[in-house]
Amino acid sequence: MTALRTWGIALALTASMVACEKSPKQQGSVTPKDKATTTDAPKPPATKPAATKPAAKPPAMTTNANKFEATLKIDAKPGGKKFQGVWLVKADGSKMVIDYRANGLWRPFENQKVAVTGMVYIPRGQAIGAKHFRVETINIVDKQSTARFIALGPRKLIEGEFGTHTIKAGAKAGGQTYTIFKSKGGTTYQVMNPDKAEKGPVKVRARSVTRSPFTAHVGGPALWIINVTKP
Repeated sequence: MTALRTWGIALALTASMVACEKSPKQQGSVTPKDKATTTDAPKPPATKPAATKPAAKPPAMTTNANKFEATLKIDAKPGGKKFQGVWLVKADGSKMVIDYRANGLWRPFENQKVAVTGMVYIPRGQAIGAKHFRVETINIVDKQSTARFIALGPRKLIEGEFGTHTIKAGAKAGGQTYTIFKSKGGTTYQVMNPDKAEKGPVKVRARSVTRSPFTAHVGGPALWIINVTKP
């Protein structure tokens, strides 16, 4: 009887040891593969940021923004505040003011049909209620014109000195003296408005002018002086 009880206890211990030695799979435990499947959430696919277009560049402003033909007109006499307008009048009757004073630069072009380049601008300070136009170049359309000037170039800044030149005796207009401007670069210009001349080195803001081939004049480049400053 005692031997039978001992044998039963041994049998129970053996069964317990067998149960402990079962593999994790046999016990219903999660395998490494199953663990990775059940505990690791899937990552969302990577997304690229939306492409952005570069900002558009503003259009460049050019001095030759307008090119057209018109007739240059000058008011008959000064009005209030000495305003004597110089105008470009188009064929449709529209007009733009280019100067508040009828200075000598514009007189050769008065009542002439001209080809113009330049740009519309908004003046600062007090101004008349009209469209304003800044002239870059002017050319008289009539190629046979005998006006004092037939073309006007853009403004430019030049350094140099005023002087005089006398035409040699025996030449046409021999003995005649006229005002010149000699630039630092060595170019000599005849000055069309000599009252602007000053002594010593200066800077001038000026325009090149072209004279009619049908009028007598001294050859070479010519300038209209707008203003003079000391360097």
